Amino acid sequence: MIRHALRAHIPSIAEIWTDAFSSDPYFRWIQPDDARWPAFGIEWMTFIAELCFARGHTFIDDDRRVAVAW
Repeated sequence: MIRHALRAHIPSIAEIWTDAFSSDPYFRWIQPDDARWPAFGIEWMTFIAELCFARGHTFIDDDRRVAVAW
């Protein structure tokens, strides 16, 4: 079931998005180093998730495998 995410879900959302965008050409151009990608991805996606809570709608599924925002 998909539901509105809570700020407490931000770490899970950041992990989901870091994994989802791990091979995205734009993000890998910014951080091409495989060893540094996880830390960079978590930091960047946490920033984005926090913005989404402030300005949009954020959802997560009960299994914490999917997170969407707009």
